Amino acid sequence: MTRIQTVCWLRPDQVQLVRALAERAGLEIVAAGTDERGRSAALAGEFGPNVRPESDLRALLTSVESGLVLLADPGEFGSEHTDAAAVAAARTRGVAVCSLEPMPNSVSVLDGSDWAEPVDGTPLLAQIVNVASPESTRSIDEAHECMDSFGEITAIAVSATAGPEAGSLGARVYAAMNLLFLFAGLPEIISAAIVQPRKLRSARVDRLTHMHGTLTASVRLSDHRAATILASNQSQPWHHGITILGPGGRLRIWDEGFVWTDPSGRIVDELRLEVDHQVDPAARHLGERIGRAMESPRPRTSHGLVLAMAETALLSARTGNAESPATLLRVAGSIEGQVL
Repeated sequence: MTRIQTVCWLRPDQVQLVRALAERAGLEIVAAGTDERGRSAALAGEFGPNVRPESDLRALLTSVESGLVLLADPGEFGSEHTDAAAVAAARTRGVAVCSLEPMPNSVSVLDGSDWAEPVDGTPLLAQIVNVASPESTRSIDEAHECMDSFGEITAIAVSATAGPEAGSLGARVYAAMNLLFLFAGLPEIISAAIVQPRKLRSARVDRLTHMHGTLTASVRLSDHRAATILASNQSQPWHHGITILGPGGRLRIWDEGFVWTDPSGRIVDELRLEVDHQVDPAARHLGERIGRAMESPRPRTSHGLVLAMAETALLSARTGNAESPATLLRVAGSIEGQVL
């Protein structure tokens, strides 16, 4: 198998995870860098003596010639309008860009920016693969196909958990909101709370990628429906779970399958995938997601809306009040329902 030449930007504590997912996805790390000053050479050496150290992510994206740039931890990159030009330069040369964090990371940089400009006919922001979000896994795809038969949703509970090496709490919240949006659409109101690790409780959190700890949220949906969210980057192993209740019964979905039972408890449909339990779940799922993205990429269609949902949860946790994604979208100048 021809391995995909890959440049990776990461934190030192992510080396083991990146090694494992690279093995699963058939990646060859040819260069590596980090935001931690003076650490790039040592970090690149962790992947092999011939791996090139990099120290400037924007310059790297502008000139990279490898098949893939993997942003395990892009740091502050993606929070500025000007960052789009660097990503566009990579995409124009056919370089795939995958990120473990939401990218771009705020709706405030979407409206009227280069992120929305097309590259080869597709908006730039739709071309960045968020590999930490499981919306295109086989279990999610096949469970979603059941929804026409399952019928109306009364309530839905979504969980997304992993360890800190797999990304920020913001990445987990984004993944949970992505799943909620996929099955239930844009919420009306979100009321959230964050419990940060003790050593970070005095830290101000004003971006999704700055979030660490555990978030819970109570969500009001349209048509008298309700949802709950549980997300954490302090709880291994890697896991996504969805429970949907309605007149059609109960539909439970997780990374390796789903089970639909009718109101009497009889199994209507199910899927149980065989997995290699010897491989770390985060490396397995991230590696498979990168592999699918490289083989058959498909543009994201709702990044701006999902991003607004995640940022609304952060805003609610900061203000102590219930907040609306529609309000955040209006303030940001985005149009609700627009493909962002």
